[in-house]
Order: sequence, then C-alpha cells, then structure tokens
Amino acid sequence: MADPDSLDAPSGENLRLAGLERELADLYRSHWTRLVRYFRQMGQSEGVAMELAQDSFVQALRALPKFRGESKLSTWLWSIAHRELLALVRRGQLDTLSSDDEAQGVSLDSLRVAEAPHLSVQDDCVRRGFARFAVDHPERAHVVVLAFVEGWTREELAEHLGRTPHAATEYLSQCKAKLKPYIENCCEP
Repeated sequence: MADPDSLDAPSGENLRLAGLERELADLYRSHWTRLVRYFRQMGQSEGVAMELAQDSFVQALRALPKFRGESKLSTWLWSIAHRELLALVRRGQLDTLSSDDEAQGVSLDSLRVAEAPHLSVQDDCVRRGFARFAVDHPERAHVVVLAFVEGWTREELAEHLGRTPHAATEYLSQCKAKLKPYIENCCEP
C-alpha cells in the first residue's frame, strides 16, 4: 500500500515542469517584445507579429513536457517562433509590409551588414529589401536577425542550427551573401 504522505509530494517530473513553467514565464517577460520585433522584421504587420509571438509561447507551453533540456529554453523558444513563421509561409498566409507599415517604421534596430557598415538602420530601402529577403528566404533571414539584431554568438547559432560553430559561421556568411542583392542598391550615395 502506498504511503499517504507520498501522495502529496510532487514527483521529480512535476518539479521539473514547474521549474520550466517559471523559466518560460520569465522568458515571456524578457522575450515578448523581442519576438514581436523579430516577426515585424520578417515583414509581418504589428497585429500578425503579436499573434505569432503569442502562438509561439502557447506552443512552447503545450510542448514543455517534451522539452529535454538539450538546449537553452530560450533557444528552443526561438526555434518554435521560427517554425510558427514557416507554417505561415507554407499556408500561403505570409503577411508582407504595406506602405502604411513602412511609414510607421518597421525597425531593424541593430541590424548591421558587414558589406555596407555605413547603412542607417532607419533607411527605408534597407527595411524594404530585408522584408523582401525575409519573404524569399525566411530561414536565412531568421539567422541574420538572431545574429545581428539579437546578438547571438556563433556558439549560440551553432547550437540553434545543430551545426559546429565553424559551420554556423559559414552559413551566416552565406546568408549575408544572399541578403546583399536585396539591399546593395541602398548603398548608392
């Protein structure tokens, strides 16, 4: 017969999940704005960006029991956010920037392109070019945003991409090369 006191004691799995739920709640506070900004940078309207951010957290919460801890919870959340965006692309529901959105200033914050370091992040040409790039190459745009806007290290990118740091650095270089034609006309004085 089971010890009655043991029925009230939380199991190790319940404690693990409770800890993960607290960590996810902390991520909600620290990453909500970052996720919305990411979706905006990927060419989504403010409303769609907020919906995608919310869906990302809901998906993370639902899948929390399956989280094995092989990466940081924040890295896992970014992967979920990226999959939410790709699902939108596959359904053909990808929003694109309208001229109204552009007038409101979709900020690329600290996006820097090594080939054109003098570009202003407020430059409409760069924003429009990056939005087109994000529609054509959502996975590559995702990596560019993580590296240059979120400031991820090559080790964090490697973990996220499932590659070695050297391979992640090479992939980022390829992403920047793919981005260059979308914004190179912005470099003309």
